[in-house]
Amino acid sequence: MFSFEEHKDDLILVGGCRPQKAQMEWVFANRLYNVRSNADLFVSRHGGFDNCPLPRYILIYEEGSFQKKHLYECLGAKQKTQHEMEEMGYEDPSGSYITYMLGDEHQISRGNIRKLIQTREPKDKRTKYDYSPLLLTGRELGQYLKPTTKQADPLKLGYPLRVGTLFSGIGAFEEALKQLKVPHQIKFACDNGEIELVLLDDKDNRKAQEPHQPTC
Repeated sequence: MFSFEEHKDDLILVGGCRPQKAQMEWVFANRLYNVRSNADLFVSRHGGFDNCPLPRYILIYEEGSFQKKHLYECLGAKQKTQHEMEEMGYEDPSGSYITYMLGDEHQISRGNIRKLIQTREPKDKRTKYDYSPLLLTGRELGQYLKPTTKQADPLKLGYPLRVGTLFSGIGAFEEALKQLKVPHQIKFACDNGEIELVLLDDKDNRKAQEPHQPTC
C-alpha cells in the first residue's frame, strides 16, 4: 500500500477524467494523462497548466462518482497539439495539451477524494464541483487518503487487467477471467507448439499466424 506519509514532500498532480468522453479508457490505452495547456489561445475551459513543475506522481479519479482512483508514477511530460491528439484517438480535442507519461501504478487506500474536491469553490456556478487539476504534496493529499486495512475488490477495480500468457493452450486462463467478469485486456498469448497466437481486436478473438520455426 502506497504511503503518502513516506512521500510527504513529493509533488502529486490530482486530475479528473470525464466519463462522458471515455477519457479514463483513453488514459489506460495510451498510458498518458492529458491536461489542457493554458498557453494555447483556444483554451475556453478553466483548469489547464502552463509551465507547471513536473510532478512525481499522478492521481487520477473519475469525475462525478469519485469511485475510481489510480496513482501512477510520472515519467515525464510532452506538449501535444490538437492534431496530434486527434491522431491518438482523443475525443473532440480543443487546443493543445500537456500529456504526462504514466509509469507503474501503486495501490492506494480507499479515502474520499470527494471531500478534497468539495474544499474548492467552483469557478462556474453552473457546476457543482471544480474539477480542474491541482498540485499537492503527499502530506496534503494524505489527509484525504488515510491508510486502511480493507482491500479493494478486484472485480470492482474498474480498469482492465493486462494479461499475457505463455503455453496458452485452449485459453482456459482467459476464459476464467471472462466467467469471473474481471475487466481485462489480452496483450499477448503464445501456444507451446509451432503456432504463435496473436490477439488483433478488442473482442478477444484469437487469430493464428502461419507456422514458423521457433527462434529459441
